[in-house]
Amino acid sequence: MLRAVLNVGTESAADSDAGKAAGASLRALHVSQQFPTREYPALGVMVQAAVRAQAKLRGVQVEVLAPRPYTLPVPGFPYGQLARVPRRSQDHGFSVHRPHYVYLVPKRWLYPLVGTAFAASAKSYASHLTRPDVIHAHWSYPDGAGAVALREVFQCPLVVHARGTLERVVAKQNRLLREAVSSPLIAADAVIANSDALRADCIELGVPAQRVHVIPNGVDTELFAPHDKAQAKREVGLDAGRTVVLYCGNLRPVKGVDILAEAIPELLQAQPRLLFVLVGSGELEPQLRTGLARWLSRGDVVLTGAQRQRDVARYMAAADVLVLPSRSEARSNVIPEALASGTAVAAAAVGGIPEIMREEHGRMFQPGSRTALTQALLAMVGDRDQLARMGEAGRRYVLESDWSWSAHAQKTLDLYRSLL
Repeated sequence: MLRAVLNVGTESAADSDAGKAAGASLRALHVSQQFPTREYPALGVMVQAAVRAQAKLRGVQVEVLAPRPYTLPVPGFPYGQLARVPRRSQDHGFSVHRPHYVYLVPKRWLYPLVGTAFAASAKSYASHLTRPDVIHAHWSYPDGAGAVALREVFQCPLVVHARGTLERVVAKQNRLLREAVSSPLIAADAVIANSDALRADCIELGVPAQRVHVIPNGVDTELFAPHDKAQAKREVGLDAGRTVVLYCGNLRPVKGVDILAEAIPELLQAQPRLLFVLVGSGELEPQLRTGLARWLSRGDVVLTGAQRQRDVARYMAAADVLVLPSRSEARSNVIPEALASGTAVAAAAVGGIPEIMREEHGRMFQPGSRTALTQALLAMVGDRDQLARMGEAGRRYVLESDWSWSAHAQKTLDLYRSLL
């Protein structure tokens, strides 16, 4: 197998040069452990959106390597349904490869070793891939570790995407995790950060400043679009007469959803017509169901679980205000999605959020503070006309900023070409 893998890099290099001379398309290999499946539709939807948009551009061909951990197809086994996913499939005209790799648990102790297993899987599978002109890892770890290994095989430029949590949170937990996250970033020919704040984080991790390029994530302004609020609420089974406060994201401590849960009783006491909808799944879900049991039973709080992107868009359109109480955030995908949907936003002033928030379409509050969150929401939800004006301003802001996935794809392709 090793000989076959090495031959991929040596034999196809000349073929690639000949292809370029003939004006062939640039070939991009995207490496991402997170890429949606029918069973897990929310797994890496932003990667899927970015790759699909890039595949539509002229002059580029894309392929996706999305290794999956070995799992057992039994109830209760983490990500057990991945065992049923085919090793190769098609997505909007491009191939998605899903070889297995060994994901070591418990994660708390063995996560620094996952990159080694991911890299071994990626390298051993290289002979099944088209020789790329550029490799793009969509997370610094473990995707970056696998992409570095593939660069050794294919001898082409490497782009590593910084997303936020790994660089801002995980890398600060201990020396081994810092090295695991930072090594692929430092090794890359170019790093993409989605905000100026995250760019600074990458530089702090040791990436040369000239290699870090800020390219904001996109938003589908056709999917995330304004609708009549009352009708949108009815379509997702919500009371059209209530003011809907939406949280959308992973139910994890870094997202601050526990702070929102602590504030809900006080908010309902001040504004009984509020309705809180929490869209997402994660480790805090059992805690939230227990702590909010009283309000769940009364219908003041709704926990939807993970939703497909089209259903997320329906909740965005139905909401009167999106709340994002994150303790750490690189930039946030849900803020542009909410604004594109004509929905006002209340968000913690952390990371790259201040770069995209404006008074015309929302309010920011001190991160980690239940009191500040409560005050910000109460200043907004009491005036439905104000919320409507903020939503309209937010939609205009997104359109004027051109936060489209096509713009994101073109900027990324331009970066590839600069490396070649």
